Amino acid sequence: MENGPEVGLDMGFAALRAVVGEGLCEVAENEKAILAGGMLTRVFSKEGGGDLDFFFTMKEHADNFVKSVWGEYKYRIAGTIPGHGYAAVLTKEGEPNIHVIQDPCYPNARSVIDSFDFSVCMAAYDFGKGEFTLGDAFLQDARNREFTILKPYLLCPIRHLIRITKYLNRGYRLLNPEILETYKKKEKEMIL
Repeated sequence: MENGPEVGLDMGFAALRAVVGEGLCEVAENEKAILAGGMLTRVFSKEGGGDLDFFFTMKEHADNFVKSVWGEYKYRIAGTIPGHGYAAVLTKEGEPNIHVIQDPCYPNARSVIDSFDFSVCMAAYDFGKGEFTLGDAFLQDARNREFTILKPYLLCPIRHLIRITKYLNRGYRLLNPEILETYKKKEKEMIL
């Protein structure tokens, strides 16, 4: 099932700048941010909405980004994201939430997308280098609105099942449904 013509990288870049906004793109370029995950899925599948997940290789760049977005663009700091070395959630009425993540586990865009669980989320744009890094199946999966679970999260199976359901409810098709058996086995282990 196709969802219109494939969005090429040039069109993806233009759509990305339109969604993020020129001012925020400039801050991201200055601070060498890496935008990754769901927002790029939405850009390449021509969906709207979603959060902006910015990753940083250096804490100094993350700090400067937060200061700029908070000061110049009047976002407020809403909280932190558990499980990352340095993380913050920035919010502003009528704008997408911004997640700021700096962790030594992510030294570059490839390391960010390699940590993702779904094939359709494996995309990053490195503002410092001006380039996309994409998983092998990303463009096809975004275009066809389908995904493969690459890494089942068995420590928190309910949370991961909610995430899977979110994509199914947005009209995506799961290409490896047999992996859901892994969650059933984990549930039985947890009960025993």
